[in-house]
Amino acid sequence: MTGPRCLVTGATGAVGPAVVRRIAREGASIVALARHAPPAGLLPDNVEIATHDLADAAVAPLAREADVIVHLAATLHVNNPGADLRTAYERTNVDATRRLVDAARPSARFVFFGTIDVYGPTPAGTTATEDTPPHTRSLYGETKLRAEPFVLAHPGGTVLRLAAVYGPRVKANYARLARAIARGRYVGVGPGTNRRTVVFEEDVADAAWRVANARALPSRIYNLTDGHPHTVDDIVAAIAAALGKRPPRLRLPAPLVKSAAWMGDGAARLVGRRFPVTPAMVDKLQEHIAVSGERLMRELRFEPAWDLTRGWQAAIAAMTIGEKMP
Repeated sequence: MTGPRCLVTGATGAVGPAVVRRIAREGASIVALARHAPPAGLLPDNVEIATHDLADAAVAPLAREADVIVHLAATLHVNNPGADLRTAYERTNVDATRRLVDAARPSARFVFFGTIDVYGPTPAGTTATEDTPPHTRSLYGETKLRAEPFVLAHPGGTVLRLAAVYGPRVKANYARLARAIARGRYVGVGPGTNRRTVVFEEDVADAAWRVANARALPSRIYNLTDGHPHTVDDIVAAIAAALGKRPPRLRLPAPLVKSAAWMGDGAARLVGRRFPVTPAMVDKLQEHIAVSGERLMRELRFEPAWDLTRGWQAAIAAMTIGEKMP
C-alpha cells in the first residue's frame, strides 16, 4: 500500500528538512519544492525535488496532484525591513498561499505554517491562546495572518502557528544568542525573567505529520509550542549547558542599557551612522511572548517530546560551535 502524495514547500529551509524526513518515515511519496536544488544528503534520497519559485506556473499542477500540502515557504521575519521588502512579503506569504489553496483539491489536507508573531508581546503574567485577538507589529506577522483565511476556507485547511523554532539549522535571533554564549560574549539585560515560547524542530515535524494525517479535522488554528513558556534565563542556561559552559552571570540593568542606547543612537545620527543597540531593541529584550499550545495537545493528543535541555543538546551537537560557529 502506497502512502499519500505530499507536496512540501520550503523544503530546504531551516525547518523543512526535518518535516520532510518525518513524513518520509511514514512511507509518503514526497515532492519537495524549493527555489534551488538542495545540497547532497540534506533530504532523503527517495524524495522528488521540484526547483521552482512559488510564482511559477508549474507549481499549481503539483498542488493539484497532492493528497497533502505542507506549506512552509515564507519570507521570514527581519528586523526593521525596508519598504522594498513589502512586495516580497506580499508575494510569498499572501499571494502564493492563496494560489496554493486555490489549486488544492477539496479532499486534500492543507497544513499552513503560521506564526505566534501574530499575537505580539503578551502582558506579564498572561498567556495567549488561539482566541486571543491578534496584535502583530511586523510585516512578517501581518502577512502570515492575512494568509490564514485562505487556508481556513479550504475544507482540509489547518493553521499551525509556530513558536520560535530552534534546531541544528537555527537562524536569526537564537543563532546569534547561541554564538554569543559559545564565545563568552553574552551579557544579560534586565532580570531575565520575561517569558518566551519556543519549540524544537522535531516536534514541529511530528505535529505537521499528525495534522496532515488527521481524519475529519475541521479547519482550525492551533498554536504549536513545546508545552509551556520559559524564562529567558532558562533558555540561556539550556544553551550554555549544551555547550558545556556555566550560565553567563554578567547582567546589566535594562534602564542603564536603554539610556546608553539613547545617547549612542543620538550621537551616531549626528555623524550619519547607526548605533548597534537602539532603545527599541532594549524594550524587545524585555518583552513577554507567552503562548499556550494546549489546544493542539488536547484535541490531537500531541505531546511535545523535546524539552529545552534535550532540544538544545541535539541542536548544539549538530552545529559548528565556539569560534568556528557561523
